[in-house]
Amino acid sequence: MRDSRHWRVWVTLMGLLLGGALCGCLGKTEDDEKTQLEQENFPDPKVRLSGPLFSDRLDKRIIHNIVREHKDELMACYAKALKKDQKLAGSLTIEWKITSDGMTKDVEIYESKFHGNPIEDCVMNSIKEWKFISPEDGEDASVMYLFTFLVE
Repeated sequence: MRDSRHWRVWVTLMGLLLGGALCGCLGKTEDDEKTQLEQENFPDPKVRLSGPLFSDRLDKRIIHNIVREHKDELMACYAKALKKDQKLAGSLTIEWKITSDGMTKDVEIYESKFHGNPIEDCVMNSIKEWKFISPEDGEDASVMYLFTFLVE
């Protein structure tokens, strides 16, 4: 008799444990609840592509179209930065060169409202991987581009 009571208690406890684990209720902390609430109220990030401020040797529309193809990468940089500072917003002007084979080089910040925030490095590292069309004359093309990051 005593063994069957232990068995029922054990089965009941296991059911509670498994039920809690399946519903995600076990081990839930106050921090987990805050994180969930923050995600629900997470700002809607936007990236505005103002277009090239300057481009020699390549049509600005071509550059803008290629940058637009990589907008998701820029959004990922911004979303990552917003996790640390939900009020982060501003503009970033980047200069780079497009080589004769369409690759980027000499990617640098021209002007930034982010003052050392990791979003700067993230955006620059993304641009370093982009592929453009080759300048027709075989010379490096210079580009200056304005990106604006804001939340709504």
